[in-house]
Amino acid sequence: MAYVEIDLLETARTFYLNGDLDMARLWYQKVGYDVGINPERYNKELVTKEIAAFAAEDPLSQHILSVITQIILQQKKPILQSEITKAVKEQYGDKAAELVRYATYFAEVRGELHREKKGRSYLLYLVNPLSQEEILEAIHQQYEAAKNNTTPPQEERQSAESTSNKKWFWLWVGAGLLVVQLYRYFFK
Repeated sequence: MAYVEIDLLETARTFYLNGDLDMARLWYQKVGYDVGINPERYNKELVTKEIAAFAAEDPLSQHILSVITQIILQQKKPILQSEITKAVKEQYGDKAAELVRYATYFAEVRGELHREKKGRSYLLYLVNPLSQEEILEAIHQQYEAAKNNTTPPQEERQSAESTSNKKWFWLWVGAGLLVVQLYRYFFK
């Protein structure tokens, strides 16, 4: 049997361009590990920026960051990444814990989160956290914008998105369960 080398980065890009974010995420994670193993294959700086840009658009990564942000805001102090990954791993397994590491690493690359090495883990800090008033004002502005939106939905768009919406619905249900479990774990 002949060995066929797969271009991990091109595979990730292909899935991304075809709209399959789950597969793109999986392959971009493989690229991230391969950069460390085979650095001669990549321009590390450019690849890191590309993966960070993808993670910024990745709804699952953004949801994980949202949960982490909520935990830090509620505790009013930084949190160890290992505490979060431990809770996630216990409930959802190794792959879910790896998603937490992926989300936090690339959030730091983008400047959305600060990670400080602390033993074998990282302390996670918010970068310029919003005050309670700023958060409430942002929610109010979004509410007003949604309330004042009088544009009728387009039927073609709705039918084209219906299949995609079902997929995202189940993704968000799973993410919502993750939020509940993390909340229970940290705020018993």
